[in-house]
Formats: sequence, structure tokens, C-alpha cells
Amino acid sequence: EGTVSEEGERKGGFVQGMSSSLLAAQILMAVWAIVIEGSMQDVRTGGFIDDTNFRAMGPGCVNRVAEAWAETKIFDNLAGLKTNKAKTVYWATSDATEKHLTKALRAMGDQGKGKLSAVRIFVLVGTQITVRGKRNR
Repeated sequence: EGTVSEEGERKGGFVQGMSSSLLAAQILMAVWAIVIEGSMQDVRTGGFIDDTNFRAMGPGCVNRVAEAWAETKIFDNLAGLKTNKAKTVYWATSDATEKHLTKALRAMGDQGKGKLSAVRIFVLVGTQITVRGKRNR
């Protein structure tokens, strides 16, 4: 579950209330993006402060997303960061792709109760995105 640190306290992310934390987050997330995009063909990254996202399209996208997730977990572990599972979801633009991605994540031990979940509607940096189905009003 997500927690908010008190000012000057660190709980799996960056120290809250310190301007140097913003610079540290920007540097670390830039390195993460270089690692992911530099080591995986056709995987694109995005982020906002210490929240990251990545995506892949086309043939082989499920394997590339699974590989990017595995690399992200390694990177976060080395950086001393923890995944906020309340904010971590995955999505696909078709039922078939979602099924294959769910299977790949389950094989990695990252899908199921208390783990990552598939969504069709999510919020990314304050914007609601609907990938399949009807949008929330």
C-alpha cells in the first residue's frame, strides 16, 4: 500500500520536503530511462518525478514489456526504491495481449492477489486514459 513520508523521512522512495530529492529523482529516473530504452529495442519510457511508465507495441510487445518490468525491478532494488503496488498496473489494447501479458507476469510471480493487476482505465499524471471499454464520467 502507498504511504506518504513525513518531511525529512524516507519510506522506499525519496526524502519528502527536501529540494535535493527532486534533483536526485530526476537524475535517477533519467538513468533508468537510458537503461530501459538503451537495452531494449522498441520500448519507450516516461515518467513524472519518481513515477515511471514504459510501453511497447507490435509483435513481441509482451516479451519486451515483461523484460522491461524485470529490469525495472532490478534497477529499483539497486537504487533502494520500492514498488508502490497500489499505483502499479498494466494494460493492453486487446484481450489477447492482456491475456498473454498476464501469463508472462504470473510466470515472473508478479500477477495475482496482492500483486500487479490489469486495468482498462487508469490515470497517468492527472489524465484519465481509457484503453478499452467505456470511460469513467
